[in-house]
Amino acid sequence: TTRTLGEAHAAGTALARLEAEEQALADILEAEGSDLWPPVIDAVTVEAGYEPALGAALGEDLSAPTDEPAPVHWRSLAPLGTIPALPDGTEPLSRFVQAPPALDRRLGQIGVVADEAEGQRLADRLAQGQRLVSRDGALWRWDGYTVSAGATTAAAARLEQRNRLGKVRGRIAEAAETLAAAEGVADKARQASKTAAASEATAREAAR
Repeated sequence: TTRTLGEAHAAGTALARLEAEEQALADILEAEGSDLWPPVIDAVTVEAGYEPALGAALGEDLSAPTDEPAPVHWRSLAPLGTIPALPDGTEPLSRFVQAPPALDRRLGQIGVVADEAEGQRLADRLAQGQRLVSRDGALWRWDGYTVSAGATTAAAARLEQRNRLGKVRGRIAEAAETLAAAEGVADKARQASKTAAASEATAREAAR
């Protein structure tokens, strides 16, 4: 019984910690949001590990909404008729990001490179308007503007927090199931202990 109660307590503690982390992340994201003009970043889902790349590629532009009445906003445009190809060996960032159509033109012209060496090698092949990014946040722009890897951006931090929140919520569901199972086992153990104690008392009374 002691062991099963200990397991139930441990499961409850784990669940409480995850719920506290969830609340903290939710509070941070809510505080940084805007009710009137929600930033486009809140409508973006990025594959884990690509947050620094997206943050470097779009930066503060991700704080603008897609609501056209807003003073600063993203406007949805039809695809360009002629789209220059990205340098060979790169993949468009759009493959790793789900975003509103207003970002299609931008994401489609940002290539992801394997590392800084490849970025340096391919930067001279960029067409006007194109960019290269690495997963660790290095950036090369067609006009020569360059950002070294590791430069933290507010956008990347927010994207990582949102991805972390999703993972925590998934772990909360698992932890709740574990707690329910542990409590079920503990209840059965307590009941078995009570039954055994009652049987022992009955036997002692009969012996007397």
